[in-house]
Amino acid sequence: MAVTASEAHFAKTLTWCIRLLQLAFSIVLLGSLSYIINEHREFVRPGPYSRFIPYEVIVPEVFSIFSIPITLFGVFAVFFFSFSIQIVAACLDLVLFIGWIACIGLLRNNFHTDGRPNQLARYLNGLRRSHGARGHQALNGHLVRLIVALVIIQIILFFVTGMLAMLVAVNDRRKKAAAKVAPAPVMVPDDGRMHGVAEDEKVREFWKGRDSSETAVA
Repeated sequence: MAVTASEAHFAKTLTWCIRLLQLAFSIVLLGSLSYIINEHREFVRPGPYSRFIPYEVIVPEVFSIFSIPITLFGVFAVFFFSFSIQIVAACLDLVLFIGWIACIGLLRNNFHTDGRPNQLARYLNGLRRSHGARGHQALNGHLVRLIVALVIIQIILFFVTGMLAMLVAVNDRRKKAAAKVAPAPVMVPDDGRMHGVAEDEKVREFWKGRDSSETAVA
């Protein structure tokens, strides 16, 4: 499908803007999940909560960390790097898209609108209460809902940027290939006309006839 220059520029700009959103959401997720990990380290004591940090915290944390440099790489790739690098950026987006789907699978028990029944919120409340501290039930419920919402948004954004990055890279490749095979125009001084490949034979005949005339006059 042919893409006009304005459409290609819009796709690049849209990809760049979405990547900035991905970066911002990854940082927010990283901070939120790091808070839960810090709570675990601060309040853990021998008991049911001392085993390990839940996978629904660790896995999104890991993908948030990976998303930050990969998104920064994609921000520069869309405008400044070659076709191959742009394809790499698009593939990394799709890898992260799959990773975020895995994260939402781990968070499947945290989809309740009321935050209190969510598994991760109950974990945080129990963690604090086992240490004799206040549970912050409402705060933990809001925090877990925020994490789930951002993971869902990341799934959508990384899929969109993966597709857009592919489109931009392929369009840039086609544009460069067309520029290489396009005929260079030839200017004929006497009549001021522009001649392409189809008129090369006429140009040669023109100069041959002119050389013959000059030779005859001489």
